Amino acid sequence: IYYSNRYEYKFLIKGYISEKMSTLAFISVFLKLFRIDRDRLEPIEKDFKGLSTFSIDSKSKNFATFISEIFEDCDYSFDENCKVTEEEFKDSIKKKYSQIQEYF
Repeated sequence: IYYSNRYEYKFLIKGYISEKMSTLAFISVFLKLFRIDRDRLEPIEKDFKGLSTFSIDSKSKNFATFISEIFEDCDYSFDENCKVTEEEFKDSIKKKYSQIQEYF
């Protein structure tokens, strides 16, 4: 599911790391997109019969892992115990973006 929207994620992440949007705007849009995809995935995961008809290629699975890591970074940024600076957050997103380039 996440892989089917990989270009939306790419556009969003690229816009953020190229300073076209604020950190708060990025997090807000990213979380919305991630939750939409997650909600689309839930019924499929619940229907084990439906899962048997899916074949998941490694690119899709690896991409989803990176997207989940970015989700965790975004989600954690709202935690009151978060000690990550905005610059550290952006550097983390840049690093993950460079790692997922092969999936676009």
